[in-house]
Amino acid sequence: MSPRAFRGVALRPIHRDDWEELRQVEFALFGSKWFSRGATPSSDLYPSMLGSETSVALLAFADDGSRLCGWFQIYRYEPDNQVAYAAIARVSNSLVEFGVGAMLFIEHVFASFSLQKIYFEVPAYNEVALAGMGRFGLVNEGRLLDRVYHDGEHHDVSIWALNRHAWSGLNVRNKMVGSFVETV
Repeated sequence: MSPRAFRGVALRPIHRDDWEELRQVEFALFGSKWFSRGATPSSDLYPSMLGSETSVALLAFADDGSRLCGWFQIYRYEPDNQVAYAAIARVSNSLVEFGVGAMLFIEHVFASFSLQKIYFEVPAYNEVALAGMGRFGLVNEGRLLDRVYHDGEHHDVSIWALNRHAWSGLNVRNKMVGSFVETV
């Protein structure tokens, strides 16, 4: 399936020359403590640190591909259970562009994989990022206590889920899908 575009935002796969920019974005967002317990990986090692469990990784660009606005990954895909986990990161100041990119990504994932549910693991220190997301079908399914170690302390992780049927019935999703533009 080819990437799709909507309202000036388009998805595309990660290219080799994106890695250094993504490494800088990651460190700007989370600091070097996000990986390697404080050690800063080299540009050469960075792609391998992202994990072998990643099934798909896409970037969202705005302004005809000149400005990165989101980074999206599917990992721990379980075909037998029809579930996967998603990681999303906003890398621009525009919530609208990031939101469009996230919606494009979710639509792409449900169209490309046999999934009934996508899970999002959200550390307590980042839950503000999900404010208002219930209207997009996300449901909080649980909380793992003291699950991640970040910045010198342990934090809980909330598990949010998006069901295929809830996503398919959203008016905002259906309006967007009707306006998709295929890109090369």
